[in-house]
Amino acid sequence: MPAVAQAGGPATGFAPGDVVVYRVGDGSTSLTDNAAPVFLDEYSPAGSLVRSLALPTADSGATHELTASGSASSEGQLTLSGDGRYLIVPGYHKAVGTDSVATTDDVTLARVGADGSVDTSTVVDEFAGDNNVRGAASSDGTHLWVSGAAGGIGSTTLGSSGFTRLTDDNIRDVQVSGGQLYASSDKDGIGVSTVGTGTPTTSGQKTANLPGSPESSGDPYGFVLLDVAGHGTPDTLYVADSNAGKIEKFGLSGGSWKAEGSKSVSHVTGLTGYVGGGHAVLYATGSGSSGTSGTLSTVTDTAAPTSSMSGSVTTLATASSKKAFRGVALAPGTGGTGTTPPTTPPTTPPTTPPTTPPTSPPPTTAVPWPGSSSVTTADASNVFGEDLSGLYQEGGVMWAAQNSGKLWRLVPNGSGGWQPDTASGWGSGKSLHFPGGSGTPDDEGVTLTGAGSAGGVYVSSERNADSSGTSRLSVLRYDVSGSGSTLTATKEWNLTGDLPAVGSNLGLEGVTWVPDGYLTGVGFQDAATGGTYDPSAYGSHTGGVFFVGVEGTGMVYGYVLQDSGAFTRIASISSGMDGVMELQWEPQASRMWVVCDDTCDGQHRTLRVDGTGRFALSAIYERPSGMPNYNNEGFSVAGSDECVNGSKPVYWSDDSNDADHALRKGSLSC
Repeated sequence: MPAVAQAGGPATGFAPGDVVVYRVGDGSTSLTDNAAPVFLDEYSPAGSLVRSLALPTADSGATHELTASGSASSEGQLTLSGDGRYLIVPGYHKAVGTDSVATTDDVTLARVGADGSVDTSTVVDEFAGDNNVRGAASSDGTHLWVSGAAGGIGSTTLGSSGFTRLTDDNIRDVQVSGGQLYASSDKDGIGVSTVGTGTPTTSGQKTANLPGSPESSGDPYGFVLLDVAGHGTPDTLYVADSNAGKIEKFGLSGGSWKAEGSKSVSHVTGLTGYVGGGHAVLYATGSGSSGTSGTLSTVTDTAAPTSSMSGSVTTLATASSKKAFRGVALAPGTGGTGTTPPTTPPTTPPTTPPTTPPTSPPPTTAVPWPGSSSVTTADASNVFGEDLSGLYQEGGVMWAAQNSGKLWRLVPNGSGGWQPDTASGWGSGKSLHFPGGSGTPDDEGVTLTGAGSAGGVYVSSERNADSSGTSRLSVLRYDVSGSGSTLTATKEWNLTGDLPAVGSNLGLEGVTWVPDGYLTGVGFQDAATGGTYDPSAYGSHTGGVFFVGVEGTGMVYGYVLQDSGAFTRIASISSGMDGVMELQWEPQASRMWVVCDDTCDGQHRTLRVDGTGRFALSAIYERPSGMPNYNNEGFSVAGSDECVNGSKPVYWSDDSNDADHALRKGSLSC
């Protein structure tokens, strides 16, 4: 039998790829509503118990006790931090045996590292409101959130005793994914929702159901958002519905989450998963009808995001007598929820990048387009007119920036192209304003983070069109969930003072976002620190790095944009072209597309992180031979789910609306 490790003893690291179950009870005492000890049980993917880590049951200095109700199945929703480095574990700051512990107030949060170290220095006084404490989450191991039946959601920091109550909704699971805080609840039709924008820490936050209101009429507990198709944003949602006894699947289609079947798991409350081999691999826990037993199960869904859930559920482990399972999470060190677990144990971040430096010099000559030479129109005649610029495809939705201060939400037109969405005020696009409702951003680029459009749409702007002679090089975030005809930025990162001066119409054009999990995995080098990029050094941010392209210089810059409004430049990259009009991160190929317009004869270049841990030129491509030298300022790449017979769609936007069309479609080998 695997040994039980004690918190505070010698730390032993978790094995990446394993899963960790929140277990209540030590097998010696029957489980009731009194406080019981908590253990973290590590299981291999095949269901073998690797070890058990006992959490503290007594206070000693900065170490505090952490216990749970022996019979409350809604508790114990541990999660993996947004950066994948820690488990965040909720419990009560009460001694084992405390009567009716769920009617007490004080909460202990544990941060458990990939090396097995346990920090229980965080005690949130008077949070629970005499009701269950249920879940906990973190973006980086320092900024923490806790959820409860009466406590709503509280925000705190590691080692603190105070908290800020963000919302007083009845909340179950809470987690950070792709730089966005999410929550689940079965009260007031909430379902699975975003909480504010990004990772909020102030009071008065609102919960907003994901589009389509998945599980708003169900009984949701744990949930996981995955990017199955590889678009770079979530396209599949799985939810543990306890009353139904099912894992429910929802696929993102046309910007809305739609039910795509389910798999039965009795009394399921805990859920986690990742994408492996292009499929969703899920792990689920149930606590039995009385909350005093437990199962650990797994299922692999090989179906596409918008197809009915497939696979057979396999039970991996069952709780023994006088023990119960609660939540489940991937082992820390896996790179964040939804990512593929690595196959080797975590190590100290390397001082030299893990990849082999290129053995040949970078390319200097353009080669033919890596797809079909044919290009067709992808819109009706004169729908947009001139000035259509940046593009970003989010599954069945195309976001388009028009540099007259407008944002479009496009949907498929049934002929392989796109048309304006006529719902929620999008029919003529929506006018953009700077924070406070003033001005008109000259928006050129558009992108999303790992949270998808639910976490906000980000645009790059080179100036205020109401004062067109002055540069204002900014990235702006917009909440696109409303139905009004105008959008006011919820945040602006004005980079003007940090960048070399350029003409007011030669500023930021393209913008794209690259997840922290990828950058840390390849040993990306941070120019601001001179060392390997460490996301935790930058506090609460979107879970990735924004890269912006400058038209006037052909430079690409990487920025960490913090939730506070602060920013840090961590990369400066020469594209080798006279100008940059568009940037597009292609996660399936781990490359960044850098696109120039007719100034460079429509040349496209790609950048990859090389053996030095920096983005370097990897290819130079001519435009497709069947496309004239149009003034293309936007470019988007479809996800891997659209790869058919080795080819997938790409799209361009033409700022000049040549031949009365602003959108064109081509193909790319995949």
